[in-house]
Amino acid sequence: MLRSLCILATLCFIACFVVTPQANAGFYANLTSPTTQNINQGYLYGERSSSGVTHMGIDFRNNLNDPIYAAAAGTVHISTDLATSYGKYIVLKHSDATRGTYYTLYAHLNQRLVEAGEKVSAGEQIGLAGQTGNATGVHLHFEIRHNSDFTVYEQGVRNPECWLQRSNYNGYGSVYAMAKTSSGSRIEQMRISGATKPESGYGASYTYARTNQNNYELGDITAYGINYHIARANPASIQLKYEKTGYTTKYQSVTIEANKSKRINDMAW
Repeated sequence: MLRSLCILATLCFIACFVVTPQANAGFYANLTSPTTQNINQGYLYGERSSSGVTHMGIDFRNNLNDPIYAAAAGTVHISTDLATSYGKYIVLKHSDATRGTYYTLYAHLNQRLVEAGEKVSAGEQIGLAGQTGNATGVHLHFEIRHNSDFTVYEQGVRNPECWLQRSNYNGYGSVYAMAKTSSGSRIEQMRISGATKPESGYGASYTYARTNQNNYELGDITAYGINYHIARANPASIQLKYEKTGYTTKYQSVTIEANKSKRINDMAW
């Protein structure tokens, strides 16, 4: 299992969110995938490493020198080498009418192909996958920050799975809600996954509770008071499984709708 132990890469998980609930909103994730390889489902956004570091991005399982692409059009904000942490990495600055300003990061590269100040197009190759910095195995560590350029620790972190448009999003859906205590407090680090599923294609999520992080973006839709999001799943009626040491395992029946991201009922312990 790949483990990116980036010193800077440590914050939250849960999905994404921002103000006011919006049920059955359209599924608008539209960033280009930075690689043709698959996401490492064994180390998701918000999951903690054995050393207690919280994963602030997602990892793609790459081969050495796989091409790495810009997730959106923008300007190269940072292109540099570190001996530890991200290793050889690139940060791109983007702006659009929906999201405003945001940044994408591409870490552990074997080679950087662009320099600071250059303009890039969505899908343009910017580097080669590698294992530089604090990395176990060749992979791409990918992060998104909203209104934050990586100079302020833990600021503006977003779940990349909620923003990426990948071929397997077509016809898929997503669900989001809150796992909480009976008093209403968010439960941290609870795993939510598809307990029953007629076919493959159900992601897992980890909750994250952080009092100074109240607003997260859920793709291009908005929601309030949630702490997890399963970013893509096959349309079907399934059971979600909630599990964490010290808590009773619970199940919830939900219906995944094609091309929709919807709020489902919260679960309480």
